[in-house]
Amino acid sequence: MSWLSPITWKSATNIYANSKGLKQLAQKFLPNKKIGIIYNGVDTQYFYPTIQSKSLTKKIIILSVGRLVERKNYAMLLKAVAKIPKNIEIEIQIAGEGPERENLLQLANQLKLNLKLYGEKFKTELVEIYQQADIFVLPSKNEGMSNSVLEAMASGLPCIVSDVGGSSEMVENNKNGFVLQKNDEEHLQHKIEYLIKNPEQIELMGSNSRKKAESLSWDIVANNLFKIFTQSK
Repeated sequence: MSWLSPITWKSATNIYANSKGLKQLAQKFLPNKKIGIIYNGVDTQYFYPTIQSKSLTKKIIILSVGRLVERKNYAMLLKAVAKIPKNIEIEIQIAGEGPERENLLQLANQLKLNLKLYGEKFKTELVEIYQQADIFVLPSKNEGMSNSVLEAMASGLPCIVSDVGGSSEMVENNKNGFVLQKNDEEHLQHKIEYLIKNPEQIELMGSNSRKKAESLSWDIVANNLFKIFTQSK
């Protein structure tokens, strides 16, 4: 965090963070200052679920979107999936680029996993990638307010995230996904396996994700910000 931030905050009429975690961090510098929360928005008209019903007999696609870096913990995702019985075909897809690419490909080969790395994708390309997936997983060791989680929710996907940063505030256990302790490989395996064995929960949790995302559409978030600005005058 920049050393200028606390100085800037002190002169501000209102201070808003985009997650509880950032609010708590800000309060360490300004314990007597009232700090509100306005979550990031998502374009729910651009990201939306496919209208076609997904086949329950096809392979299961587990998706993540983010940089291929160590803190995203994608190696743990691969290890967790490798422990799932091979009676159904699973493909792990990751959209993103980074220095861990070769390590992940080698690990997938070692674990005999079906891994597809898209590389970096434009927003226009991500829409279809989200829509054809079944489960979204972001097992990060640390994270801010992840736009990819919001986009996955808007696309109607159940989300499994680690309990770090703002991402975990978007997911409610057993409602639109699962929140796990970071580095919890065993529980990640069990939750993925649970969804695979209970496809109706993929549909239900995905629907709940979409409803949650609609409450965070940019129209609603922008309207909330406008009210704050006008009330501050």
